[in-house]
Amino acid sequence: MKNYLCFSILLLLAGSLNAQSLNVDLYGQFNRGDIFYSGSWFYVGPDDTEYALIGTRTGVAANVIENTALSEVGFIPGPESNWREITVIEDHAFVTTEGTGPGQGMQVIDLSYLPDSLHLVTTYSYFSDSLGSISRGHIIQRNNYADEPYVYVNGGCGSCGVQIIDVSDPTNPTLVGEYQPGYYIHDCFVKDDRIYACAFYNSTVDVVDISDKSNPTLITTIPDPGSNTHSVWLTEDDRHLVICDEANGLPARIMNVEDIESPFVESPTYTADPASLVHNPYIRGDYIFYAHNSAGLTVVDIRDARLPVEVGYFDTWSGTSGTGGLWSACPFPPSGKIIGGDRTGGLYVWEFNNTQAGRFYGVVKDSLTGQVLMNAEVILQPENETLVLDFDGAFKYGSMSETGLALEASAMGYNPKSISFDLLEGDSLWFEIELTPEGWTPPVSVFDFKLASELSVFPNPSSGVFNIDVTDLAIAKTMEVFDVNGRLILNQNIEGMQQVKLDLVEEVDGVYLVRVLDENLGILGAGNLVKE
Repeated sequence: MKNYLCFSILLLLAGSLNAQSLNVDLYGQFNRGDIFYSGSWFYVGPDDTEYALIGTRTGVAANVIENTALSEVGFIPGPESNWREITVIEDHAFVTTEGTGPGQGMQVIDLSYLPDSLHLVTTYSYFSDSLGSISRGHIIQRNNYADEPYVYVNGGCGSCGVQIIDVSDPTNPTLVGEYQPGYYIHDCFVKDDRIYACAFYNSTVDVVDISDKSNPTLITTIPDPGSNTHSVWLTEDDRHLVICDEANGLPARIMNVEDIESPFVESPTYTADPASLVHNPYIRGDYIFYAHNSAGLTVVDIRDARLPVEVGYFDTWSGTSGTGGLWSACPFPPSGKIIGGDRTGGLYVWEFNNTQAGRFYGVVKDSLTGQVLMNAEVILQPENETLVLDFDGAFKYGSMSETGLALEASAMGYNPKSISFDLLEGDSLWFEIELTPEGWTPPVSVFDFKLASELSVFPNPSSGVFNIDVTDLAIAKTMEVFDVNGRLILNQNIEGMQQVKLDLVEEVDGVYLVRVLDENLGILGAGNLVKE
């Protein structure tokens, strides 16, 4: 297993360094003996049979997913390339590659004959008014959240943007619009009326309005804090954008894009292996499925996208860290299976058990004032990990389920405090740890002293002067008065007295607590005073 690293926060170290998988089971694997594999997608037949599609060095293969067997049922050759990407709309697959030569262009493949065969319908090239004849493409995408007859081709040339192609008639694809910023767009994510386009060399994400697909219009540009912006995906609530860079060692980032004009990174960064490449993010429900090259498949729980936690992985690569290993990981088949293309291992199909992370949050407060202690220190045991406080003085932590945990809170001028708890799967716990000031005497209440007599006080309430009868407390030595915050405001010797006149005129209105002690500080009587 690899470490779940967060810059400034280590959220998880799950399993041993030699473990191959966690919460992810291999359903099946198929290697047809090709040289390289890349993109993958899925198709569901009329009888609900699921098929895995995978791009190979020499073409596109289809495998039926049935009873853990991944039997190849069709193959369409194409120009040789290390990169071949696929998407599916209804019963047709659309395939792009940077390969050139006979058969170059976007292949349209009829899937309706499966499991018997695949049929190549057409190979499409188009003419762009601004770029001329185009027959290549690095990545192809679709809107995965709507049934729309459009595909989006990225990276058709060194300065190409995004081409929007109408495939409502698969035999006759038609170019209907282009986003051409004058620089290279590597990949994109499409949802509703927006494209999130990855400007690879600019290290930005261009947000483009495509409500009029014939006239895509730039809304804003989001700076990528990394470089070589490779791929993005939007969370299903549209609040966060996951960004991956094509550079070994650069982590994935989650940006808050609720205000698209003022995005910001609010989550710990993520990588399972700092020497590897976080290649492609795909989001299904509350999980990100990363194709993480030599780190394999990793699964991250984002029920709280501000606190992502790795909850599963499957390592497909036994070599050294780098760009080998898993290229793609499509988690969208209705069965919940995950279809992956490994560079040399071929087709993988997995099942993830939907394990959830546990999380806890909290603050440290002054027990008297309720103010958050910004200078507090919180240590998680037994990890002996110091938790970072944010600008509001709050701490947070997420991991797989753990038992026997403790939080040790301390602050200068306060008594330390420790609380013990278990963190279970799916937990979302909140802690308010209250620290008492050093030397503070706790508030007194008549209910704290069940063996003490209740004092006779009159008048009560009063405007400030109280008469307290201590006739029956012959051994009374001292009377103490506290405000409700535990502050001692009076300590009076009453030895030999039967009536005590108590003057609180100068004090603010409210409830006060009084007690009478013997010479050994034993409590003889107690009561509440009300000044109004």
